[in-house]
Amino acid sequence: MHASEPATSPSALGSLPTEAPGDATTRPANQSSQPTLAAALGTSSEVSAPAAAAAAVLAPVPAAGGKRRHVHWTHVRTHDASHTQPDSFTREGFYDHLVKCYNDAYPQGLVHYGCVVEERHQDGEVHHHAAICCKDQHYWKKVAKVSAQKYKVPLNASAHDSYGSMYKYLRQPSRTKPLAQIDAEAYLSPDHPRGEDLEHLLAAGQASQAGLQKRRRLPSIFELVQDHGIASALQLQAHAASEAAEGRRELADYCTRHGQKLQDQIDNARAVLGAAERARRCKLSLLEKLQHAAAWLVVAAAARARS
Repeated sequence: MHASEPATSPSALGSLPTEAPGDATTRPANQSSQPTLAAALGTSSEVSAPAAAAAAVLAPVPAAGGKRRHVHWTHVRTHDASHTQPDSFTREGFYDHLVKCYNDAYPQGLVHYGCVVEERHQDGEVHHHAAICCKDQHYWKKVAKVSAQKYKVPLNASAHDSYGSMYKYLRQPSRTKPLAQIDAEAYLSPDHPRGEDLEHLLAAGQASQAGLQKRRRLPSIFELVQDHGIASALQLQAHAASEAAEGRRELADYCTRHGQKLQDQIDNARAVLGAAERARRCKLSLLEKLQHAAAWLVVAAAARARS
């Protein structure tokens, strides 16, 4: 799922699977394309051109302090009996779950619309992918924490600069994902643009994406360690390779230039993240330190006994 995607012309975008057969969420017959664009923007003002909507909603948005606006969610099977597994959800059900988690994490309501597809492993197991377009930048880990802790649904997330790139990644065939592997029954949420609206929005978003390529900000090592839990140079290089496979090569170039210094930079970032806890421990009295050590020994002994 992390192979690079071929370049796509605006005419080819029109042939993307935009509405699945039998999709229960269809536009009412009396609804024109103009309100759909307004709904995509989350505003009642008139939208004069699809390109304006794309600039506001689908245009690339660089990360700000670890926040993201467009998030690609993945729900895969685990071996934990307490977890809710992918086959417990329909496509629409998984979208509803994500909206519920977003609303719990951000009560003001952030989700514009989204698309959910199923993918099947070679062993027959199913997992879900969802592209979610939000109204504002946010911390995706806050949403993932709600899903995992409150609903027992562990999620993975990856960042895209625009909703258009996520949608094409899920819905467009590539060299490593032929047409036969594209989900023919993708779920589009009620407010999701369709037909010509979607074609124009994706085309305009692609144009904005091209303009951003030369000025995209490279995430700091601190942000990568904080957001992705990276602890080693190998993990950072693997993440950089995954990003490069999706067309974002800046981190891979950075790793190539600074290979010998990567581990030192990661260690320094982790030291900063743990500084507050170390400072707190330094203030403990000797008695408090002994109490903490005793509690740790009890936990360790219990773990050894269970094993």
